[in-house]
Amino acid sequence: MKRNRIIMLILIIMSGVFASFYGGAARGVFYFMLLLPVIALIYTFYVYEKFKIYQTVDSKTVMKGEKIPYKFNLSNEDYITYTNVRVSFITEESTVDNLDFDKDYCLLPDDSIDVNTTLCCHYRGEYKAGIKTVVVKDFLHLFEISYPALSSINMRVLPRIVEIDKPVFMPVDEDMKNSEYSFSFKQEFPDIDMRKYMQGDSRKMIHWKASAKKQELFSRKYYDTHKSEAVFVIDLKKAEGEPLNQLIIEDKVIESTLAVVKYYVKIGTPVRLYFDDGKINNILIRDKSDFDVFYNSCTDIKFFSKTPASELVSESLRNLDSRDFCLAVVHEITEEFGLACAAVTETGNDITVLYIGDEADDSHIKLDSKVKLIKILLTDEISDVLSRG
Repeated sequence: MKRNRIIMLILIIMSGVFASFYGGAARGVFYFMLLLPVIALIYTFYVYEKFKIYQTVDSKTVMKGEKIPYKFNLSNEDYITYTNVRVSFITEESTVDNLDFDKDYCLLPDDSIDVNTTLCCHYRGEYKAGIKTVVVKDFLHLFEISYPALSSINMRVLPRIVEIDKPVFMPVDEDMKNSEYSFSFKQEFPDIDMRKYMQGDSRKMIHWKASAKKQELFSRKYYDTHKSEAVFVIDLKKAEGEPLNQLIIEDKVIESTLAVVKYYVKIGTPVRLYFDDGKINNILIRDKSDFDVFYNSCTDIKFFSKTPASELVSESLRNLDSRDFCLAVVHEITEEFGLACAAVTETGNDITVLYIGDEADDSHIKLDSKVKLIKILLTDEISDVLSRG
């Protein structure tokens, strides 16, 4: 662009010198050379006003990392040719595949160009995606106008759901118990006592040996038992560091939480969540429908908590039963947090800490020896860390 302007300036000067010596037709060439940049500038503004661009996606609600069909259309609905049009794309949170980003498009009158490709959003949340700006240049490449795309796409990006089969975050005895049984939330367990069979009793409950011995149908007695909960604490304090690292940390906090919660829902154990998104929340997730509600709300969760994770652990401790398991998902471990975790172990409960961070060195982390620590680095795949190989 700068080079073309220098060449044009040299041509104007040369034509001016030529016109001063020869006059007549040479003067006409000089005036034409003076007028040419003005025409180019007017042309650039004209194309800017008339040029049309459209973009569409199959869905504006997607899962993070999901590639969806994306289409944009460049259209010339005028009577003159548009020589140099270039589009640039938003690349901070999303990418568009298989495109030459340095390509200048040329459109003849009543011409249009359709480009079909895929769009991928890389982070949880709500943000714009697709075309960021349109750059219009004149036919001499002297001037250009850059302006934001008017037809922006507002994407709602849900976090990933990571599947876990063999968890490393559960106590060994708890893991074995849940691998052998699959309980409902009002599961009944057989006692050694029996009673006479009553109409409506399930045939599965009949004690056949006793019935055969006494020549009368007997059913096993059942009683309701308390189903222990898993208690989770989520640290929604603003992460420190570079903006990109902040996004990655926040996504991993949410996705790690979802992965563990989904596993507990799968094995039939209720989960109680404690987190602060402006106020301290206490949410009980019993089944898939509760999980779906929480999952859909995760897109809107903001990391601006003022409540330290240590206070959330202490809050959860007030409602922690002696058979409950506690897990904390954090991106910072302070001395106060370590003391709060130690208080959990003193009650006889197990607690696991999922630490999300960008440093492999954990020498600065001070936790009680009874507290299980699992580190998830920014480059780690969550399923690889939380599942046994």
